[in-house]
Amino acid sequence: MKLKDLWTQPPKPFTEGDLIKAMKNVAKLVQDPVLKQKLKDTTGIGTEATRASIIQGLLDRGYLVKHGKALSATPAAFSLIDAVPRAIADPGTTAIWEQALDMVQSGEMSLEEFVTKQAAWMSKQVARCAGLNLTISGPASPAGRGATPWKNKRKTAKRKPANGNKRAGKPAGKA
Repeated sequence: MKLKDLWTQPPKPFTEGDLIKAMKNVAKLVQDPVLKQKLKDTTGIGTEATRASIIQGLLDRGYLVKHGKALSATPAAFSLIDAVPRAIADPGTTAIWEQALDMVQSGEMSLEEFVTKQAAWMSKQVARCAGLNLTISGPASPAGRGATPWKNKRKTAKRKPANGNKRAGKPAGKA
């Protein structure tokens, strides 16, 4: 037997594509076989259409930062995950909600009952945190860029024709 002197390598950082794939395959992180199957059936966290916007929201709020193509969590992200009740951070919770929504869809549960149960569960989670002093380290503003990005949405005004021609449809000089 030969021994080699090697260095331990850290895992490669996630790219947006890697994170989207992890969100889709989050069932791998769940132990309960029923919840695991539910997450497989519903293709994980978010949908194909929403996963990229979820990641963008995390970037905009300063929970993720980009280094080239690589993403990394900020101290604020670690502080937040450490602070929230485990049930909220658990991907199995997503599976439970999906099961309940399936029951609403099939008529086994009313939407009102679902919302009432969700509100009660969330109130219990919030009550558990009552009185906690929480310090989330990180930039003072999302991604350290001043005002909140959701307030910086660009407002577009109707453009006036450059040539002063008020008629739409035909360029000036063409018959």
